[in-house]
Amino acid sequence: MKKAAIFMALLAACAAPAAGLHYGWGSLESLEKAAQEGKPAAQADLGQYYLLAEEYGQALPWLQKAAKRGDAEGLYGLGFCYETGYCGEDTDIKKAAKYYKKAARKNSPGGLYRMALFLHDGTAMKADPKKALEYMRRAAEKGHMDARLFLASAYFEGNTDGIKQDYKEAAKYWKMLAEADDARACFNLGYLYYYGYGVPQDYRRAFEWDLRAAQLGLPEGQYQTGMAYLRGEGVAVDGVKGLQWVEKAAGQGYAPAAELMETADYYVYIGPDAGEESPGRAGSVIDLKKRAEAGEASAQFLYASLCKNVLRRQGDPCDAEFWYRKAAAQGLEAAKAELKEP
Repeated sequence: MKKAAIFMALLAACAAPAAGLHYGWGSLESLEKAAQEGKPAAQADLGQYYLLAEEYGQALPWLQKAAKRGDAEGLYGLGFCYETGYCGEDTDIKKAAKYYKKAARKNSPGGLYRMALFLHDGTAMKADPKKALEYMRRAAEKGHMDARLFLASAYFEGNTDGIKQDYKEAAKYWKMLAEADDARACFNLGYLYYYGYGVPQDYRRAFEWDLRAAQLGLPEGQYQTGMAYLRGEGVAVDGVKGLQWVEKAAGQGYAPAAELMETADYYVYIGPDAGEESPGRAGSVIDLKKRAEAGEASAQFLYASLCKNVLRRQGDPCDAEFWYRKAAAQGLEAAKAELKEP
């Protein structure tokens, strides 16, 4: 397994409001009715709904009503309004911190998370890494996914104030994210099992998590799954399956996979006078071209790449740019990037 870079996508300065209705309202109409009847939870959730719908003017009064009644999510939402200025109020970080703190006291996951960031960065209050870590852990325990991501990344890197490198802790939080089908977390957990960082080295478990990342569409996971099949690491050797997973990654423009596709004996060029195909063949250029012609974007990209880097050198007059354009028209970013190259 090639040592892959762990993508530590940390968070934007402002977290989004809670995504969705949390109290089991059957419909927007029933939520509005409950809010109008004065139920604080409904008022908070209706405010959050309007935030998500970017109808900020309608969000503010409902959040204010809920916050006045002491609802944790109403307090959090009001803090978000003051931090961002989205709700028509002037940006006021100190007011935002006041409402986040009140929300955190009531165990609002978002309030805990925002307070953790404020204490970590010294925003609107004196920085306190120890207390920030306490808030962040509580937010993670309450299921806040960004808090779990922050902690997993911080413990893995060990370069965050108040947090020393601890692969065991990183594995704990990556596992929480992976079990919620976060593709990147699945891949990172596979990485830890492969090398034995913070967990017992276990190629089988590494393969299982890489496979889950692959199934969720992550090209790095697809490539590592393919390599595991090719090398027999954590799974029985299967050249066909291995190359098929590598092809999926290459079809998304993942460079190591694309390079392997161009150097491995994977695609067999079958001309009109070719004999029988070799046993165990995983693919052929003719098969690939047929898939490209049928409209498969990843096949269009791979066929274009083979045209550009292999086939034209062998005298095939295929048009790489034509197929890149076909793939790009279907939204494949790797194809768009190829077209931008001089």
